[in-house]
Amino acid sequence: MMKPKFNLLKFFISLALMMGLATLSVADITDGLVGYWPLNDAVKDEAGKHDGKLDGGAKFVKDADRGQVLEVDGAIGPKGGKAIVPHADDITFTVNDSYTLSVWVNALTLPGHWAGIVNKSRDKAPWYGLWLDGSNRWCFGGQNIFGSTPKAKQWYHVALVQDTKAKKRLVYVNNKLDFEGGPD
Repeated sequence: MMKPKFNLLKFFISLALMMGLATLSVADITDGLVGYWPLNDAVKDEAGKHDGKLDGGAKFVKDADRGQVLEVDGAIGPKGGKAIVPHADDITFTVNDSYTLSVWVNALTLPGHWAGIVNKSRDKAPWYGLWLDGSNRWCFGGQNIFGSTPKAKQWYHVALVQDTKAKKRLVYVNNKLDFEGGPD
């Protein structure tokens, strides 16, 4: 069985909610930013505190449209290719925290099994992140909510938003609301 590969261009985790979508204003996009990994040639946190490393065969490759991108093999388990960012309290979110997690992803093949794209743990709570589930649907993990199915070999921008004040979990795919659910 062929192992799926995922190209991840960049992701960042931000404590700031996606506010002001309907208004025009100038905002400091780094306000509340706790991590930003462009993943264009290293697992360097451009926000400054959470550098990571490649593991399990993950590598940077050239993409015709996006330049250098991270390629991981999509294998399940500790030997699968990945970028690892060490644990830190300020990037550990619970069901009581509001946050946004954003990622570019291109699944060269769809796995047909659970595959983490960007996630914080899965073995020890609190966990959260973006997965493809066994039916190849986007999944906002933690208190799982499921959405649409991507096509292989196509870039997607996926943003997960947990808004605890509104008691909503939202997933945007290519800047459009794809699905939403409650906090539990």
